[in-house]
Amino acid sequence: MSPPHLRANTTLAVLREATRDAHERLETRFDAVSLLASPDTRMATIEAYAAMHDAAERGLEPLLGEVEGLSFDERRRRELGRYAHTHIGPAFPTPTSRPEALGLLYVIEGSTLGGRIIRRTLAGQGIDEAILSFLDPYGDRAGEFWKNFVSVLERETGGSEEAQSQAMRGAVCGFAFAEQMLCGEVAR
Repeated sequence: MSPPHLRANTTLAVLREATRDAHERLETRFDAVSLLASPDTRMATIEAYAAMHDAAERGLEPLLGEVEGLSFDERRRRELGRYAHTHIGPAFPTPTSRPEALGLLYVIEGSTLGGRIIRRTLAGQGIDEAILSFLDPYGDRAGEFWKNFVSVLERETGGSEEAQSQAMRGAVCGFAFAEQMLCGEVAR
């Protein structure tokens, strides 16, 4: 019998449920607004984001670069490239399947939704520097990019408990990686 969290759920719902605690812990530990608002911590925070995205893009491209409907190349955060090599962090988890890679991408793409909120909050504090554009890379197209990602996620994993399990494993690893990159280590 399949685990209850996999039965009759969309993969998106499975990933949200499986990563709820990790997501909440990351948001508690990593106060992006405060770190980006302070001139003292802004560059180190941007460098951590850059290293995280650079590692994710390089690690996911072999399995996701040519996936129909994903537009992987358009999802790259090129504006962060110049900062990516100044921050040292853990190795990106190597996905072993496309569903696992999509689970990892779920974390990265989810950060774009949170990034929009962070950028708006900073702008409300009078901090609207061009260097922060990476927080909202898709601008008005953010909803379109998210819907396309979810569509690909469901197409590639829906109906298969094994594929959902692989995506879930990727998402859990993705949050652990993000926490290590942005906070320095994973809280236990």
